Amino acid sequence: AEYLQKLDDLLADADTYAKKKKGFSAKQSIKFNKDARKILKKSEAGKKFLHLLEESPKSPRLKGLPKVHKEGMPMRPIITGIGSAPHKLAKVLAKPLTKALGTISDAHVKNSTKVIEELKRIDMSDKKLASFDVKSLFTNVPVKGALEAIAKVVDVIDERSLPLPKVQYLEIVSLCMHFNAFSFNGQEYSQLNGLAMGSPLSPVAACFYM
Repeated sequence: AEYLQKLDDLLADADTYAKKKKGFSAKQSIKFNKDARKILKKSEAGKKFLHLLEESPKSPRLKGLPKVHKEGMPMRPIITGIGSAPHKLAKVLAKPLTKALGTISDAHVKNSTKVIEELKRIDMSDKKLASFDVKSLFTNVPVKGALEAIAKVVDVIDERSLPLPKVQYLEIVSLCMHFNAFSFNGQEYSQLNGLAMGSPLSPVAACFYM
C-alpha cells in the first residue's frame, strides 16, 4: 500500500505526468511503428533494422525503485520498456553514442576509478572537493536539449560508426526519445517532460546534455 501511494504521489506531478485514456499507448505504438518504418525504408542500411519493430508492442511499465539511503525512502521512477515499440531500436541506436562519450567535453568522467586517477595529478593542499547532485536527473533533462547535444556528437563522429546515415539516424533517435507513453497499476500516462528512465537512450543522452 505504501509503495502504491508513493508512486501515485509521484505521478500526481502535473508538470511531468498526465493521465491518459485506455488505448493511448497502443495508438502511440502504432504511430511509432508507422513513422519508424518510413524512416528506415529511406536507406538500404535502414531496411536491415525493420525486423526490430515489435509486431505486438507492449506498453512501457512504471515501477518504483526505493531510495533506501534517503529520508522518507522516496521512489526512483523506472519505466521498463522491454517489449515496447521503440526499445529494440533504441538499444541499437545507443551503442555508437556510448562509444562517443567524452568527445564533446573534457569534463566527462567514465567512473570513480578515473576520478581518483585525475585527483592524484592535482595538488589538493589549498583546495576543497565538492560534488553536486541533480535531483531527478532524467526527468529534468529536456528532450530538445538532449537531442541538440546528440546532434553535435553525430556531427563530429565518423558516419561509418553509425548504423544509419546521419540524417536518418537523428530522425529515428528523435522518434524514440519522443515516445512518452507508459502504464502503472492499470492506468495509462504520458511523460510530459524529460527523458524516460529505462530507455536505453536516456543515460547517454543525459550525459551528453550535462
